[in-house]
Amino acid sequence: MNHDLRFTAEKLRKRLALVRAHRFRRRAVLPPFRHCVLPDADTPPPISGCADAWPELPWNSYWGGPDQHFVLRTEARVPDGWDGPVALHFPIGGDGDIFNHPEALLYLDGAPIASVDRHHHTINLPQGKGGAVALHGWTGLFGWPPDPQSPEKLFLPPCSIVERNPALDAYLTLADCALESAAHLGKGRARSTKALAYSTRATRSARRCTTAPGPRLTRFERVSRPPARRST
Repeated sequence: MNHDLRFTAEKLRKRLALVRAHRFRRRAVLPPFRHCVLPDADTPPPISGCADAWPELPWNSYWGGPDQHFVLRTEARVPDGWDGPVALHFPIGGDGDIFNHPEALLYLDGAPIASVDRHHHTINLPQGKGGAVALHGWTGLFGWPPDPQSPEKLFLPPCSIVERNPALDAYLTLADCALESAAHLGKGRARSTKALAYSTRATRSARRCTTAPGPRLTRFERVSRPPARRST
């Protein structure tokens, strides 16, 4: 099969975007963050205690400014009936350069558990339990050279507690690796062709499968496994 003529890699990226939108089985939006601006990086962050007097940041609003240190706080509670792996999802940074994205250290009930930045949006909850959430971080420079008077602000999309789908997560990781491997191997190479063919087959199956537990998920798990290597 001539994957260049069929635009296989391009179609796979579009299909993966459709599948990725359903990577979580269930989602519950967190209460809005309370926001505190710190004078510098050395100031001890107030990650515990009462934050009711802090201004509230509505979802889908703009906040922060260039080169600001901050603390964001909220609560995360696991909804009743969730029985799968649970995580926090913070889509607060995107691809960019010159540190024009926020980065933070995530605390749960006062204990640091993970970093949150443009490469780390989804954080597994220890023991699948929620608690008091705090983000101590830095907004970024917003460009170079830095302009402290820049009117630009960061956009804050809704942050959520989510129930993960391990089978779909594993598939997306495998499909991303297959696409990247095919690109590095070069066009027309046998292994590159096999990687694209496998990704196409698995992605078609993933689009037909529900993200909820049940028989259809079981079938997806079977189809999404890579073929066994033949012995020589």
